[in-house]
Amino acid sequence: EYSSYSAINYSITTNTQYPNQNLFIDGNVEIISGILDLQGCRIVVNPHTPPYTITVKSGGTLIMNEFELINSSGTTHIPTHIFACSTMWGGIINDGGTLDLYAAKTAFTKIEDALIAIDSEGGNVQVRYSTFDHNGLGILIDGTNISVNNQSRINGCEFLCTDGTISRSPLAGTIPNEHVVLNGINFNFPLGT
Repeated sequence: EYSSYSAINYSITTNTQYPNQNLFIDGNVEIISGILDLQGCRIVVNPHTPPYTITVKSGGTLIMNEFELINSSGTTHIPTHIFACSTMWGGIINDGGTLDLYAAKTAFTKIEDALIAIDSEGGNVQVRYSTFDHNGLGILIDGTNISVNNQSRINGCEFLCTDGTISRSPLAGTIPNEHVVLNGINFNFPLGT
């Protein structure tokens, strides 16, 4: 089903851009330095125990937003969509880096099927116009090690479980009771539109 998909680079140390591509993740991805820029990509995460993750280290940046396809018919906005192949994947871990899902309102970035879609224990998290669906938890931010000058924010997002329960193991059949958890936040954290 995903034979036309290409492997993503698993160790990012320089600016790397994937515009409008079909990608698969078959190992943990680490953004050590530089920027991983996913524009209008469809990304499938293969099953693994423990589940694969994308980790953004201090000095690294992950950007996930739309791709504008311009042709004679006009402009099409293609969102970035990351999802699991069969069992749930680990999600995005922000370990002191920058996570930028500040998409345009025309094409919401979509993160599905993660145990924790975004788990941040430091760094900067900016999420706008993104859809979180079928995740054990949408966003977890632990502010204990985050500066009071932090610019993190969540605006205009949708948190869903469209079928009522999660459909993939190990959480199949469960209803997510929380979508956003903020722990130890000691700075202004804009949440909402």
